[in-house]
Amino acid sequence: MKKLVIGLIMMVISFVLLNAKPAQGEYADIKDLLAKQTKVFEEYIKACENVKEAKDVVVIINNFKEGFKALIPDLKALVKKYGDIEKLFQENPPEELKPDLEKIGELSQKMAEVSVKLAPYAQDPEVVKAQQEFVKLMQEMKEIVKPKTEEEKKEKTE
Repeated sequence: MKKLVIGLIMMVISFVLLNAKPAQGEYADIKDLLAKQTKVFEEYIKACENVKEAKDVVVIINNFKEGFKALIPDLKALVKKYGDIEKLFQENPPEELKPDLEKIGELSQKMAEVSVKLAPYAQDPEVVKAQQEFVKLMQEMKEIVKPKTEEEKKEKTE
């Protein structure tokens, strides 16, 4: 479970770093998305601190998933506006985004720490189902950010 949670967190971190966007100035739209992601992360952290049973974990994962699902329209708009967001922000993010990205990094670290509280419930069937749904959403979001080429799609179906 711990590996799964850490894997999910790393996936989210990758998503955030690859899909960053600024608040004021040239990248105001990206900063807005980062602010929304920050809120989702903070809500997750707060919820993890109060876990008492498996159903709490299911609620946490589902809320986390819904928080990211709400970001999809913004993400699509960013991809339309900026194109390959991964390339744009991965190697050398704009200076105005660095504080936001540092905040996300700090929250990601905190998420990893508090996620340990979820480990005892990892084998619960409802928790597993919620995690699988979350992973599916992350894959969908990854496809928005970096769509597969026609060749890659053919390889997958063969």
